Amino acid sequence: MGAFFQLTGRSDSDCTVKARRWFLRRRECTSSYVQAPATPAPLAPGQDVCQPRIDCEWKMTKFPCDLTNNWVPPISGTRNLTREGDLLQLSDTLRNQCRTQFQCRTPGTYVLTLTVTDGCSIASKNTTVTCRCETVPVVDTGADSYEALFECQSQAQARPEFNEVFLNGEGSKIEVMRTGLELGSCPKPTIAAPKPAPPPAAGSCCPAHPPCPKCPECPQCPTCPSYDVSGRPVTGAADVNSYYQQYAASSEYSRQKAFYEAQSQQDKLRGEKLPLSAILGVAIPISSVTVLSIVANLLLQYKIRVLQK
Repeated sequence: MGAFFQLTGRSDSDCTVKARRWFLRRRECTSSYVQAPATPAPLAPGQDVCQPRIDCEWKMTKFPCDLTNNWVPPISGTRNLTREGDLLQLSDTLRNQCRTQFQCRTPGTYVLTLTVTDGCSIASKNTTVTCRCETVPVVDTGADSYEALFECQSQAQARPEFNEVFLNGEGSKIEVMRTGLELGSCPKPTIAAPKPAPPPAAGSCCPAHPPCPKCPECPQCPTCPSYDVSGRPVTGAADVNSYYQQYAASSEYSRQKAFYEAQSQQDKLRGEKLPLSAILGVAIPISSVTVLSIVANLLLQYKIRVLQK
């Protein structure tokens, strides 16, 4: 923005030219004008340029799962990677120190992890290196089985011995596999069967059963009074006569209460009036039957008289 263009024109003859002008004949859309960045100021003597620093770290994360006693650990530069978690040896480069060499000495699949940080944040990513054998040995024992006899080899021997057997493995060879020998798959971890859930605690699922009602207790007989040797009642003994008096009084009260309640119920029934609908519901059917009976009798008398004539 703010920049101008200077146009220069030329004519073959100037003697007959009175004036010259520039005209805009066409205009087309173009990309936006981007101003070039300003030239940075020169650095002062001894001043360094601030650039982000990248630190890398390669780590041996996981060895093959089917290791045997003949396994040889891999190497990185001059380091032997004998344990998971060992760091690989980085190579010095102009850009950053994120390069390394890895060489496996036993077939299998190795997992490596690269961790990069700029001093503020950190990120990691895994990668795998699969080492395969290009050749596979084919073993030939010469024969499926050999036999040795226990016998005398010569007359000079004191006792018999087994015959000497000659084994021939010269038929063994090496076959080349262009795609590499297939690696065995790792065994899948055994998933433990889930343990059965413990039974719920009492009352946590279903409501607790209400307690059974207590059976009514029958009235107990009073304790009879006790007497001493002389025939006098002992102090504190229950009075039998007073107990029976109280029982008789309570029974009389219950009978009187029941009698008055029945009397009150009869008085209520007597004082109530029957509604008109109830009366009509009974009177109308009876009246209808009566009227029909009269009409039938009249018809019967009429027919009797007609027959008599």
